[in-house]
This record gives sequence, structure tokens and C-alpha cells, in this order.
Amino acid sequence: MSARSIYAVELVLEEALTNVIAYGFPQGQAGRVILGVRLLDDVVELCLDDDGIAFDPLGRQPAPRPASIEEATPGGLGLQLIQRFSRTVTYRRTNGRNVLTVTVARTS
Repeated sequence: MSARSIYAVELVLEEALTNVIAYGFPQGQAGRVILGVRLLDDVVELCLDDDGIAFDPLGRQPAPRPASIEEATPGGLGLQLIQRFSRTVTYRRTNGRNVLTVTVARTS
């Protein structure tokens, strides 16, 4: 895999897992996140399966770009980064679980 592909996989995983941990479970609620990784011919397929609060990241509107650095606030860009560095992103809610599947190109 190219260095860019490895970077993209790491970035996507970090952003997706951070969102699940930060927002998927109310304070103090235990939860389970299952990560599946498949190396295919031309992509790495990442599948995050969690039992947190239902959340379809594809149904969210992108955060507006701030006009200046003074207007910028931390956060809100993780989903955009996931989409930018991925070939495909799909979401489904099945049996009370969120299933996010992302593919990242193995070469760039």
C-alpha cells in the first residue's frame, strides 16, 4: 500500500471511531464497537459496527466553511474528511446497530 493509502485508512478509522465513542453512547453507557477490515484487490474495506445511538452520517449536511480563522470552531469536519479520503461510504441501521462501511483505495 502507498503511504497515502495508509494515511487515509488511519485518518478514516480515527475519525469514525472518535465519533462513535464521543457521540454514540450517553455518558456512562457501556457499548460495543466491532471493527472489520478486509484487504481487497484495490481497496481496504473498513466496517464499523456499533450498538450506540442511531446516527446516519450520510444524512448530515456538511458544516459551512468559516469565512475567516476567527470564525472557525473546532470539530465538525470528521465526516467530511472521511468522505474526502474514501472511495465509498455506506451506512445502514440493522437490528439496533449502526453499520458504517468505508472503502479506501490501496494505491493513489
